[in-house]
Amino acid sequence: MSQETTEVQVIENLNLDDRVRYLTVKALNKSSAISRKNVIKEAAKLLGISERTVYRHIEHYKIKCHFS
Repeated sequence: MSQETTEVQVIENLNLDDRVRYLTVKALNKSSAISRKNVIKEAAKLLGISERTVYRHIEHYKIKCHFS
């Protein structure tokens, strides 16, 4: 089984809130940017949502972000 298949199986077992949180964290971690603004911008682009929505997800799901 590939890592991608395993990840899909994990996501399928999550409820909607947990899926949104998981994908937001993954997009934030995938960003190669250094500044907070650019990390948010890259995550928004990856997720196909606005930067404001990414900020809302961070606040709503209490996601801890460590930026330079």
